[in-house]
Amino acid sequence: MKYYYLLLLITISFASNAQTSSFDNWFGVGMEYNIIKPLTAKVKFGYRMSDFSSDATFIDGSLRYKVHKYLRIGIGWRYAGRGNPTDVDAITNRFHIEASNKVKIIKKLYLKSRLRYQLRFKDWMVSELGYIPKHSLRLRLLFDYAIHKKWTATIGGEFFTSGYYNTSPVVDPIRIISRIDYTIKKTHTLGLAYNIEQGLAMTDNHTAHIIALNYSVNLNKVLKRIKKKKKKK
Repeated sequence: MKYYYLLLLITISFASNAQTSSFDNWFGVGMEYNIIKPLTAKVKFGYRMSDFSSDATFIDGSLRYKVHKYLRIGIGWRYAGRGNPTDVDAITNRFHIEASNKVKIIKKLYLKSRLRYQLRFKDWMVSELGYIPKHSLRLRLLFDYAIHKKWTATIGGEFFTSGYYNTSPVVDPIRIISRIDYTIKKTHTLGLAYNIEQGLAMTDNHTAHIIALNYSVNLNKVLKRIKKKKKKK
């Protein structure tokens, strides 16, 4: 419970210091498939709105490999379009590599960390600036608490550093994450999150209040259930 009090204090601090703010809605549908025991593929379709107006659509694809119990490595790509997704001037391509782990602290409480390096290309086929990627380093730390077999509460944060090849990287923004997940038969997971993203730049001290709703399905579990039903017939 003390973690939620800490989140509340940080939230109040950010809200009081913000010059501008927005209310955002994020929606996502994802699929996960275990190709072989240590290798997992994921695909996610997302839609985002800012102040109830269409803002962005995207598709994510990633591969994650379990090196050993405490280390996973991964690669991924995101294709996104802001506003009109068919407008080439609004398209971005993002590539990343990452390392992550999950460590048990006490019974039912886990610490999850992820370090990701990403490159984002904007309008790379139509603009000179598109050939200059934006570099970002992202560190995410989350605490997961298993409330019940089906319910998991998460709280934590993510720090972003970004810049171009000819500029010094800066920390901007910071994201505070709080989420609760409900899993059905270890196959379907529904997640509801409230995130706060705080810009730190003097010229754009913006706070985004984000409500995120996500659904994901484990395809291995689905296929297993289908095979069982066929055998019964």
